[in-house]
Amino acid sequence: MSQEAQQLPQTTKSTGHGYDTKVVYGSRAHYGDIYNFASEGNEAARLLRQGSDLIATNRAQGTPLPCDFRVPRSSTTYFTGRLLQLEKLRSIFCSVQDQHYHRKVVVIHGLGGSGKTQFCLKYAEDSQDSYRGIFWIDASSREAADHSYTELSRHYGKGITAAAGKHCVSQSKKPWLMILDNIDRDTDLSDILPPSNSGDILITTRNQSVTAYNTHGVISLDKMDVEDAIELLLKTAFPRDADTRHQIASRHAASAIVDKLKCLAIAVWHAGTTICRRIYTLDKYLSSYLDEKRNLLSRRRSIDQLEEDVIATWEIPFKRLENDIRESCKDAVALMNILAFLHHEAIHVSMLEASYARSEEELRSTEELPRIFQQRGSDQEEARERLHVALSILYDYSIIEFDEQSKICSLHPVVHQWARTRIVGRQNIQYWLRCTSFVLACAAPKGPVNHGDNNVDIETSIAPLVPHITNFLQLSGSHDPSFRNIAEGIAHIEQMTKVYQQSSSWNLAVQHLGIVLDYREKKQGARHTDTIAVKRRMSDCLWRLFEVKAAVKYDIDILKARYLHRPSWKDWRYPFRPRHTEYLLALNNLSTALWIGGEHKWSRVAAEYAVNGLKATVGNDDDRTLEAMFILARTYRHLGLDDEAGHLLTHVLRQHKSRDAHSRSSNLDTLMVKNELALHFCHLNKHLEAAEVMIRSVAESRTRILGEEAPYTLWAKNDLAIVFSARGRPADALHLLAEVTPAVQRVLGSQHVGVHMCLGNTVWAHSLLKNWSAAEKQVTLLASLMGVDHPDHRHLLAGTAYIKIKLGKLNEAERLCNDLLAWFESPLPRTSSMVLVSWLEWALTTPSPRANFKVDIPYAAGLLAAVYKRQGHTGKLNDLRARYQTFDEDVINKSFKFI
Repeated sequence: MSQEAQQLPQTTKSTGHGYDTKVVYGSRAHYGDIYNFASEGNEAARLLRQGSDLIATNRAQGTPLPCDFRVPRSSTTYFTGRLLQLEKLRSIFCSVQDQHYHRKVVVIHGLGGSGKTQFCLKYAEDSQDSYRGIFWIDASSREAADHSYTELSRHYGKGITAAAGKHCVSQSKKPWLMILDNIDRDTDLSDILPPSNSGDILITTRNQSVTAYNTHGVISLDKMDVEDAIELLLKTAFPRDADTRHQIASRHAASAIVDKLKCLAIAVWHAGTTICRRIYTLDKYLSSYLDEKRNLLSRRRSIDQLEEDVIATWEIPFKRLENDIRESCKDAVALMNILAFLHHEAIHVSMLEASYARSEEELRSTEELPRIFQQRGSDQEEARERLHVALSILYDYSIIEFDEQSKICSLHPVVHQWARTRIVGRQNIQYWLRCTSFVLACAAPKGPVNHGDNNVDIETSIAPLVPHITNFLQLSGSHDPSFRNIAEGIAHIEQMTKVYQQSSSWNLAVQHLGIVLDYREKKQGARHTDTIAVKRRMSDCLWRLFEVKAAVKYDIDILKARYLHRPSWKDWRYPFRPRHTEYLLALNNLSTALWIGGEHKWSRVAAEYAVNGLKATVGNDDDRTLEAMFILARTYRHLGLDDEAGHLLTHVLRQHKSRDAHSRSSNLDTLMVKNELALHFCHLNKHLEAAEVMIRSVAESRTRILGEEAPYTLWAKNDLAIVFSARGRPADALHLLAEVTPAVQRVLGSQHVGVHMCLGNTVWAHSLLKNWSAAEKQVTLLASLMGVDHPDHRHLLAGTAYIKIKLGKLNEAERLCNDLLAWFESPLPRTSSMVLVSWLEWALTTPSPRANFKVDIPYAAGLLAAVYKRQGHTGKLNDLRARYQTFDEDVINKSFKFI
């Protein structure tokens, strides 16, 4: 390693890491009004210690805190000039003397660089024994906040969603502190705050309007005390020369400097470091600063004028860096210009290094990049050393913070804004945006998308990219709109959407895949392989958002394209019944979307064709065939075709288990099949004890692998409740569903099919307990969520009528039964609410009749007969018997499954 690389400083504080294993936080500990100055005998310091003791005493009256809770901090670093504000904050947070623990929100307001973040860090460090947890949320944007909460959720093993992270914090019965850092935009905090009325919350902001969110006060941090600012400047400029610090001339010059810097902590500190590096002397610094500030104001008026005082202190040393002819300095300047378009927090060095591991074809496209990113693949070690030297220089110039242990760097928001605005307006802004695009595209995963619910290791490794990609795409849309109309730009955006998709950021993926798809269709055509690949990914994202109609539309488009565009002329041997693999896989994807949307009839038609075709083309035991068999088996089970479902599930599970025998643990696909087979046993009312054991093991494995509130974990728990009800334990089912249903709503949304499944399961459990009023309440809620166009709505109508009869609401039940019979007798429409039926009829086979619905005419007639008997309407009952000659008049005395 070169001498320059060895000079990369080692930090004593791990930026972005937590207090031991119980606290998650990441922040800027580098800046602020801190220095080794305050004494132990200071009165304000004594008040602070008393405040900390008071909080600990009050908290001890409630739930005890864990003894292993620790906060790493320097014993020689103190605040200066903020002790009274800290004492005020402690008095606010320890003021409640009763047993109730209510939320308190305090807003820390001040200019950029006034020490807001450092102030909160100091409070958090001093109050470590007073809280069960301390959580640091980057709230500079909605996406950044979601990422912080997602990391928190993963940290506690809850899953990989922001909703799970918020819930994890809000459910804590012990005291906790949360710092929402950098809420500088007009933001609705209801989407960022945890959904509870507990916790101490600090908000840092430059935006005056955000102060309205306080519940217990606003603490304003503006300029430092003049004497404190002078002391900080001289101590930073002359760390080893106490004599110079105490000279009258030195203090006079320092006084003039801090006056122009308005005693802003970050500006004073950086001025001192510039003097310490001998870029300018103490006597010459002020004139150079004033010249630079005039130039800055004339060039960039978009920045707050007060923040120019801070920014100008960076321009002075950075110009020296720009004018340095050494290659390492040029690298540092280029690197800073790229960092300017990323998010300011948690920039992983591995993300920057990813651009060095490129193919020969990719290397040929790097000739226009800065030299630091033109290293050849065989020189990766040299390239990494060169990158670390550039980082070392930026750190030495106090432009970035760098944690050597975690290999993460970050920028203060004001510095980040300065770095970006100094590029905006110049002719080369497009160049630097496209260089940033290249770096991010290289960091994105290569090859097919592996989703977060199937590959946790991949999801964890790419999740930190999300805030950087989001920040870049927003900036490129504003400053370089033509980027989205060129092949290189589209290719990079397409790569970045893989990060969104693998980190479960489905909405962001759909938004930017739409941009890619528009370009592909215009330039390459709707049937091009690249276009079809984008549509497939779009369908997958929409399916996971439960926008099934939109997903099916894309799947139909893909199916048509695969039908008309075949790999070889040999594939036209069956012009109306295609058998090539691409077509069959498209059909299988369509059957999945149809199943999740409740269109089981059409899912069966598509899946049967796909399975038969794949068995003939790739074989019975191919992974693609097994996946298609599983989808078909699941559809069979929902249609009541038990023998067919059992045969397929047994075959698929046997194949998966034979492969798992060579690995240490069960594959997630194997868990899926086990779960479905257990439900099959439950549906048959056989082997229920074995079914419970199977689903319990699936739920435990998914909790361990995916997290407690991961969608597939919640799915298994809901299915476990089904088994409880089937085994005559509906009370246990309701207890479990009371935990699962709110989690599904948080993670997937109230309109998701998972919520429908939980509510249907709840209705069934209530009906088994004969809690008819509770069942009616839940079934009414379920009906409002599903809507009249849902394929299972008629099944729900029958269940509602069943409950109304049990409650004695016979007129309502009669109306529901008549509506149900009228629907069954109506002509089959030529179009479905979910798909283009005419296309499937023509391309596949004749559609199956309506008899495949869970509720049929005889059942509906049996319910209506029960109504007439209770009403004493003998004439209507006889007419019903004449109209429908055979039906079960005893259905009301049999259990109705609402799932």
